[in-house]
Amino acid sequence: MADGTLMAAEAASAPDRVARLIRDEEGAIAAIAAALAESPPGLAVTVGRGSSDHVCTFAAWSFARWLGLPCMSLPPSLITREAAPLRVQDALLLAVSQSGRGADVVEVMGWAGLAGACTVALVNDPASPLAEAARFVLDQQAGPEQSVAATKSVICSMAAVQALTAALAGRPALRSALMRLPDDLAGAVGRADHLPIEKLAHAHNAFVLGRGAGLAAGLEIALKLKETCGLSAEALSAAEVRHGPREVVGPGFLVLAIALPGPSEPDVRAASAELAQQGADILTLGTRPGDDWILPSIDPVNAPLAALQLVYPAIARAAQARGRDPDRPRTLSKVTSTF
Repeated sequence: MADGTLMAAEAASAPDRVARLIRDEEGAIAAIAAALAESPPGLAVTVGRGSSDHVCTFAAWSFARWLGLPCMSLPPSLITREAAPLRVQDALLLAVSQSGRGADVVEVMGWAGLAGACTVALVNDPASPLAEAARFVLDQQAGPEQSVAATKSVICSMAAVQALTAALAGRPALRSALMRLPDDLAGAVGRADHLPIEKLAHAHNAFVLGRGAGLAAGLEIALKLKETCGLSAEALSAAEVRHGPREVVGPGFLVLAIALPGPSEPDVRAASAELAQQGADILTLGTRPGDDWILPSIDPVNAPLAALQLVYPAIARAAQARGRDPDRPRTLSKVTSTF
């Protein structure tokens, strides 16, 4: 484990916290599912900042993939600055926040309720202003998170999205994956201390490639590389990197390929191979024996969460190797309020 860091210790606690969430939030999830069954939404809308927005990306993919429910990310400024006359009556609005105190997200939640949306707050503080403004509250069950770099709250939030999706979809396979999730995460914890970090420790620029549900994990990993390692990292779809961004790649450029099992895995591997031909250093996270960072045997549905579980401690160690404190980034605070 990264020497003495809260980031690594808190990440390691995620499997137990997710097990608690699955158990204790079952009633809240059932209530949301019942309300949506009575009045099915034609659209889902998400709102969040930073890591919470990456949870929203995961939610958008999950709702579309498993429920056939279109989902859009709502820029809060459309409401807080532009007062746009958005029609969200009968939509599902999901707001995600660790603190529940970001002023813009709270304002959007209040507006959405008045506009007729079914509002759900996914928050780590059920007594927060965001929770008070919502019709339904899902507790992340992450417990106090002292490191500025969020880890367990992100994994718990994604687990809550997965639990809600499984309840709404009514698919036994999704329920089975959810029940297996704490064990899959625990398996990733056991491997985290052995990941090679040399490429992260010496990189100056990086792309994090993913696709499908893996892109949400890629976005979160790129953010953590920025805020803890001071590394200029950008997350991209394996498809989008071919539409111009690959031009900046050359010798010494790091590419972290999130090659999770599923239909998109060949695309991620092919894109990273093309960038290797341009001189990039490739670091592959996957399930194949030759990969640099290898996930344990898991249910593929759980792969994005297991990837984060595996990577968070490695990023904390890389930050230390770069002479930085991952728990206390220079320019970041635990609660960041924007309008």
